[in-house]
Amino acid sequence: KLAVDENGKTKMSAGYYFYDLNGKLTHKFSDKSRLYGSFYYGSDYVYGKVRTLTSLQEDQYLGFDNKWGNLVGALRWNYVIGPKLFMNVMGSYTQYDNRIIGNIEKVAYLSSGEQLSTMEGDYSSGIKDVAARVDFDYAPDPNHSIKFGTHFTRHWFQPEVVSAKIDYYDQIQMNEAWQMDTSMQGAVVPANELSLFVEDDWSVSEILKVNYGLHFGAYKVQNSFYPSLQPRVSGRILLSDNLSFKAGYAYMSQYMH
Repeated sequence: KLAVDENGKTKMSAGYYFYDLNGKLTHKFSDKSRLYGSFYYGSDYVYGKVRTLTSLQEDQYLGFDNKWGNLVGALRWNYVIGPKLFMNVMGSYTQYDNRIIGNIEKVAYLSSGEQLSTMEGDYSSGIKDVAARVDFDYAPDPNHSIKFGTHFTRHWFQPEVVSAKIDYYDQIQMNEAWQMDTSMQGAVVPANELSLFVEDDWSVSEILKVNYGLHFGAYKVQNSFYPSLQPRVSGRILLSDNLSFKAGYAYMSQYMH
């Protein structure tokens, strides 16, 4: 916290704090089946407040608060289907929130007593995701490691929620001159994201190793649909024990910015 006092007219206080909570849980059903759970919650908070003595009859307070944080929960189950095939199934929920509050308070010292006038603005936005994923690892022989699977995510975007509250007192007219309590909420925008992929990590020889695959992605938001085929290939040539040459190509799509 910071406090400043200039001739008894101005005082300022400000601060920042954060906290994180996380936990993990593992349960072994058998040598072939295990369940993993994880949880995380983190939040940051910064605030500031200035008090100004504008006159002998009035105090003014200016305040600012900003709070943001993430919530994540996930469950993952892996299962050994056979000596060459392994499966991972995962479900998760994530949430991000950001809230900004600004307020002004005026205290008038009247003969009839103290009178408080307040003006407050509140802005918030957030994103929520629910996701499910299934991955497989298949090793038909020691030279091939094949991965394939699918991933689906449901997004909810809350672009902005704005609210304002005013309770203003006119010390000249001695009445509540203006009151307002309203909010404007941006429409929640849902979106669906789907992906399918397959790739092979192939050890051609002791010198040459190649990874190649194909990723299909699709994104649907409102009335728009965006499909995408995304090939990729990379390779490594081992020239000596201390020297190798690597090259790769990938085509990717990013649906959100």
